[in-house]
Amino acid sequence: MIKINLLPVKEAKKKATVQNQLIGIAIVFMVVFAGLGYRAYTQIDKTKQLNNDIAQKQKELADLKEIQKKVEQFKKDNENLTQKISVITDLETGRDWYLQIIDQLSEAMPEGVWIESLNTGGKGANIYQSPWEIKGGALERDQVGTLISNLESRNKFFSSVSLKKITKSNKPDVGEYFPYELSITVTKPPKAEIEGG
Repeated sequence: MIKINLLPVKEAKKKATVQNQLIGIAIVFMVVFAGLGYRAYTQIDKTKQLNNDIAQKQKELADLKEIQKKVEQFKKDNENLTQKISVITDLETGRDWYLQIIDQLSEAMPEGVWIESLNTGGKGANIYQSPWEIKGGALERDQVGTLISNLESRNKFFSSVSLKKITKSNKPDVGEYFPYELSITVTKPPKAEIEGG
């Protein structure tokens, strides 16, 4: 009887199977590593793209902030210019009215009463918003009351008149007299006066 030793064939088959399994595992690992490498590459690329986008947006934001500063400066300049134009317009249109107010103030002064100082209370158009302060003197106390009545009767020009203070004093050149302080509010010119003046 002939004996055949099949052990080397089994071992060869086993060896071939192990080699095939190792090659399969190596191929799987290579595919997984290649997939991971590709994934990492695409993530790095996306990250770079996002960083570029962020940098671009930050530059656009900085540009927009500069534009916003210019717009705010333009608004301030425009507001200042509008105010100046308004003051000039009010001064132009109220010039004749202002002269009429001064004239009415002068006509309201009874004999023996004088003005030492007149503060119109504001700049430009504000002469109608702040009370005018008048300081002066009178030879007799009753003359100050007459002055107040005269001013109140001219309500087209003066909306309110109030006596702040009256005292008794002496001056060498005048003798006994009555220093007074008044506060008056002048009215804005009527539209007809503005258009006509």
